[in-house]
Amino acid sequence: MTNYSKRWRLFVHHCKMAYSEERVIVNISSCEEIYEVLFALAPFLFNQEITGAELKSLANKYAEKATCTVVLMQGTPVAFTAYYLNDRANRTAFLSMIVVKGGYQRAGFGSLLLEHVICSALQSGMERLVLEVDINNNKARNFYNAHGFVFLCNKKTNSVLLSLNLMQ
Repeated sequence: MTNYSKRWRLFVHHCKMAYSEERVIVNISSCEEIYEVLFALAPFLFNQEITGAELKSLANKYAEKATCTVVLMQGTPVAFTAYYLNDRANRTAFLSMIVVKGGYQRAGFGSLLLEHVICSALQSGMERLVLEVDINNNKARNFYNAHGFVFLCNKKTNSVLLSLNLMQ
């Protein structure tokens, strides 16, 4: 297997893209690794500017309890997801984010990461995957609707919860 970088610790999946570029899916867990990836993808996060301190806080939060996965193309982060598998009582996983770098959007990376999250959730005994999305983020809402998510409820005035039944 190609050694892309010593900082990436667990190679989960390795395959070739249709256009002959290698992609590697890697789980990362340290605050430093997560921060580095979030920093690289910061222009594509949350449809707004985010400060270094906010990125560091988010990286700390994810490092504590989330599962984080990054897609590397030739050693460079192009997509990232963070999700939680800790609601065992309700058998519900929570998808915190999927972000894909601009030039790689609509190329299957979001779907690839979503499939990865679903597989991890199923392996952890989860029956449902829930996420919160900005009510005005039609691009994200359309993506999740196309993957079978349904409206669950209004979370706040500016966001909604979507749910996917993993047992269907």
